[in-house]
Amino acid sequence: MAHLTLIKSPEGLTPNPVPGSVFRLTAERTLIGRDPDAAKDGSELILLPHHAVSRKHAEIVRSGDGFLIRGLGARSGPFVNSMERRADNTTPLADGDRIKICDFLFVFHAGTPDAGAPANPTRPDITPPAS
Repeated sequence: MAHLTLIKSPEGLTPNPVPGSVFRLTAERTLIGRDPDAAKDGSELILLPHHAVSRKHAEIVRSGDGFLIRGLGARSGPFVNSMERRADNTTPLADGDRIKICDFLFVFHAGTPDAGAPANPTRPDITPPAS
């Protein structure tokens, strides 16, 4: 199962997800943003409760056997491998791509996470990493 692994997040801000957190991409559409109510349409949500992140900052959508990312009009769109992606620019994701949203840095993985990988702390059905 495709997933994002968080490798960097802002320090000193809670309840931000911690580096090492795994966000499984199980839905057709995954929103990334700071608004906890953004995914009421049945989409999945990666919640980044930080002032620099827009309410709906970016989305990752399933497309055939792969995934695409695009910005949703934030002042600073998501960056994929250091290249900014705006709302009018949809980008296919490849295994190992780095996605930066403000001060959060993720790595996209096309396959299943390791069995011992910490889980997405914003998903109630999965336990967060031990501190």
